[in-house]
Amino acid sequence: MVTFFVSFLYTKNNNSNVRLLWVWGFKLKKTENTLDILGNKNRRKILQLLSEKPMYVTEISQKLQTGRKAIIDHLKILENHGLIKSYRQGNKKYYKIKNSLILQIIINKNTNQIQIENLELNENDKKQVRTTYPEIERVERKKHEVNQDFRQLLTLIRETEEQCKKIHKTEKRLYQLIDELMQTGREIVDKKVTNQKEKTLLLEMMKEGQVRPEELSKKHDIQIDEIYETVKKLRQKDIL
Repeated sequence: MVTFFVSFLYTKNNNSNVRLLWVWGFKLKKTENTLDILGNKNRRKILQLLSEKPMYVTEISQKLQTGRKAIIDHLKILENHGLIKSYRQGNKKYYKIKNSLILQIIINKNTNQIQIENLELNENDKKQVRTTYPEIERVERKKHEVNQDFRQLLTLIRETEEQCKKIHKTEKRLYQLIDELMQTGREIVDKKVTNQKEKTLLLEMMKEGQVRPEELSKKHDIQIDEIYETVKKLRQKDIL
């Protein structure tokens, strides 16, 4: 089994770089449009520059050695999609990253997922993360202790990156397990079910979890009454 896992991290922190993580192994509006937008190399370069500090058009144009008009067009697209925002300072218009976000693309044999999420966490989420990963709380405490000690800060950054790598490995394994379970589910369906509508319904439930009958009807061109009847038969067979 081969799993393809891509993760993009864009951060509004002016001291951080845009990172692209390629790992073998899996909200903003309009996910597909976001993929199209980030598929452009110059737009990714613009985001990388803006993650370092806010910039104005001429500055970006000079760094990328690209004409002002092209830069303005790219900035307009990025701003309209909510990835960056502009503000005026003096007689210049500056652009900066609007929100920190992560884009994940997971493509494997039995499942695929494209997800774009804001990195901001509320307090309840932070508490849950600290409970699940006690190391996070230790890093948070040390962050306040390093104060103005740059060497300690560098050490803490490297330690935190190591924790990220460990979490990525855990995440990759979990997605592999999901794929393996999906494969087992397909084998069970193929073995126990011959009716195509029953197969379609079971596979859809396995992929999507709870699905509204109206959605199934529209997606697979099956009458809602037939969906209810199919579910009834699957329960009678003790499959559901």
